[in-house]
Amino acid sequence: MYGIYDSTKVGHIWSMGTAYQIPQDGLNFGNLYGLAYKHTNNPTGGTMAAGHQMVWTQNGTPYAALGTNIWTSGAYIVDSTTVIDGNAWVIGDRIQQNSIDGSEIQDNTIAAADIAANAINNSELANNAVASANISDNTIIAADIAADAV
Repeated sequence: MYGIYDSTKVGHIWSMGTAYQIPQDGLNFGNLYGLAYKHTNNPTGGTMAAGHQMVWTQNGTPYAALGTNIWTSGAYIVDSTTVIDGNAWVIGDRIQQNSIDGSEIQDNTIAAADIAANAINNSELANNAVASANISDNTIIAADIAADAV
């Protein structure tokens, strides 16, 4: 099955039935339950995954897209664990939102390059909780951080 390419229009890939369609003018996702093609030259749904992309919709609302990037309107789930939600990384090796707590440390290491600028300042370290002798290869071991120090 082949379509006609126009980067300014939404194109049909698959739907769960003929009642769920993209409008003939291709300006939006209509009431589609299924997959559509979209390029960022069409502003429908915003940038989402950027560039040429496949978009999963429910009743015309985009929920996920694969393109240059991966985008979701919800959270990223790995092995039944929320890894990233709409606000910040929850678990993973990159920590944002200028805070670190135990739930955000994975595999007991934090790579220095993965901490957002100014995420830890001197006032947040208790009694030299992280000694320079305990830092090697840009890794901080969780055991080297005093409780509630960060």
